[in-house]
Amino acid sequence: MITDDGKTGALVEVNCETDFVARGDDFQSLANTIAQRSAGSSAATVEDLRGQAVASEGGKTIGDLITEKVAKIGEHITVRRFVRYDKQGTGLIGSYIHMGGKIGVLVEVGCSDKKVASSLAFAELVKDLAMHITAAEPKYVHKGEVPAETLDHEREIARGQATQDPKNANKPGSGNRQDRRRTRVEILRRVMLA
Repeated sequence: MITDDGKTGALVEVNCETDFVARGDDFQSLANTIAQRSAGSSAATVEDLRGQAVASEGGKTIGDLITEKVAKIGEHITVRRFVRYDKQGTGLIGSYIHMGGKIGVLVEVGCSDKKVASSLAFAELVKDLAMHITAAEPKYVHKGEVPAETLDHEREIARGQATQDPKNANKPGSGNRQDRRRTRVEILRRVMLA
């Protein structure tokens, strides 16, 4: 959920017991209301968010709305977690929701030129990046964020594979296997597929 002014993005994980309920209008409406409120809230925890009043619902709290939906639908509904990002500087916050709401990504892409940042092409790029992140599931943005233990583990895997089949340790033109595996965990090393 991105605010109308594009300055804040929020993702909220709202759980229920069945897919049937999750796809229903009542649940979807509740999840959307919670996401909208979380984007405009300063809540830091799920409990704080549950206590936030929703003006469009007559001042009822998120917790009250959940209780009402539980009574109407007959299933347990919880807010498990949420995250909110505020745009820093010039750029865009983009989002992508996949698999009917089971996977969600928020990404902020900075740009030094306001004209470029407000262009349709830049907005499409940000959305494409969010989709790519959804598919790639990178754990880190760049090499500097990868813990030494993870790099050591990748080196061990590469050594083991090279021992099993030495001709594949370094294939010409493809870089070594460790570098290829690292591209799966670092988004800045990924090749974007069109």
